[in-house]
Amino acid sequence: MLKPMKFDLGASTSTADNYESIDDTFGRGMIECKTIDELILYNETYLEILDSSIAIVEQQLAENRQRQTQLKEEYRLYSRADIAKRKVPVHLYMPPYFKDENNMCPPMSAEARHKQELKWFDPLMKEEKKWTPSEIKTLREAVKEAMVAHQVQPLCSRRDIVVGKLRNADITTTNNERRQWTMELEDLMRKISYIKAKTEDEVLTASADYSIVPWNAVANVDFKGTRTEWAVKSKWCNELNPKWSKAAWTNEEIEQLKYLRENPKFVSWQILALNLGTNRTSYQCMEKYKTEVSQHSKEWSQDEDTKLIALTKLTSINGHIQWDKVAQFMPGRTRQQVRTRFSHTLDATVKHGRWTDQEDVVCFCETS
Repeated sequence: MLKPMKFDLGASTSTADNYESIDDTFGRGMIECKTIDELILYNETYLEILDSSIAIVEQQLAENRQRQTQLKEEYRLYSRADIAKRKVPVHLYMPPYFKDENNMCPPMSAEARHKQELKWFDPLMKEEKKWTPSEIKTLREAVKEAMVAHQVQPLCSRRDIVVGKLRNADITTTNNERRQWTMELEDLMRKISYIKAKTEDEVLTASADYSIVPWNAVANVDFKGTRTEWAVKSKWCNELNPKWSKAAWTNEEIEQLKYLRENPKFVSWQILALNLGTNRTSYQCMEKYKTEVSQHSKEWSQDEDTKLIALTKLTSINGHIQWDKVAQFMPGRTRQQVRTRFSHTLDATVKHGRWTDQEDVVCFCETS
């Protein structure tokens, strides 16, 4: 009979924490083996555990190398100038300047709400940028998609109900019922496909109700926040809506426009546009009359002078007055009119009235 042998695992099991399972299996310290077979069995078990631990470490090393490669690629992409520019939108540095991590502005203060109620001029307000052809195309596609989605919504709801009936059908369901549901489902799918296949002219009609369009979603999803909800809605309802005429003005329209505007019974441009009856918006009528029909310049009132002085102070940047913005808030006045009025009459830095004798002498000496 063989003498019991002792196998020391203490030195091997203390090398790393990964091998704690070995200690749990064999126990701490010495293991007594009565036969060679037991010793070989312990040795094979020990080798299997080591192979398993080595495989785990190699797998983790492979994952680590793969992650290193990904990080290097991400760093390379972030280092490119064009990608870096797109990662930081310009509007983050524009007013309002105080935003949280979600780009949300704080609620308005009592003073801000008071100014909004009184409709005070905001010197930080920028003139809306001009719409590009691609933006107009995007808006038309978004409105069409919203109108189509609204038309197919009840059909899709009914389709889901029929599909649910077919899926839940069991042995109690008759073949006639299955046949009716299948025919109804096929009919619904044909209707949905027909509506989705409609052209833009068939969907965007003059009689369509565009109040169902989710303008907030259009602004934030289709335009990615580059246009406000008010901007996209106004652009469509006041300009791109098919019910408004975009044809050139005829002589008869211009004569009727002049008659209605200069009539003492004139109330508003909205009523004038209705009375004109040529599918023109109130803004179209006002713009046409101000730019082409009305040629004479009316007298400046005291209220206009006061407003013009206030606007020049608010829009002045380093001594340069933004006349385009001033004219925008002076209805009925062009850029040249407001600039001439301020420069020749209202500018406090320019002296007006008769020249003094001293000024005459200085001017004569300088020009002689």
